[in-house]
Amino acid sequence: MISRNAAFTYKGKAVKPAEVAKELNVRHILEGNIRRVGDDIRINAQLIDSTTSGHVWVERFDGKWADVFELQDQVVTRVATALQLKLPPSSAESAGGTRWYAGKQK
Repeated sequence: MISRNAAFTYKGKAVKPAEVAKELNVRHILEGNIRRVGDDIRINAQLIDSTTSGHVWVERFDGKWADVFELQDQVVTRVATALQLKLPPSSAESAGGTRWYAGKQK
C-alpha cells in the first residue's frame, strides 16, 4: 500500500498502470472516481493488475451522501476480497506487514 500523497503525483496525468506500478513498486492499482449530485453519490472503482493491465475487479456503488462511510466500507471490503482471490498462497506467507511488540507497532 502506498500513501495517498505518492498516488496524487499521478493525478491528471496520462500514465500507464505498468509505469505507475513499477515506480511505486506495487502490483495492483486502484483507480476510480466519485461523483456527487445533491444527496446522491456514485463511486466507480476498478482494481488493475499492472502485470497484465487487466481489470481484476470493477464495480459501481450508488447511495446517499449520508451513507458515504458505509459505501466506503463496501469498496474496501470488495477490494480486499478481490485481492485475496488473486493472491497466490505463497505471497501471504512472505508478505511484509505490521508487527506488534509489547503493544507497540514496529
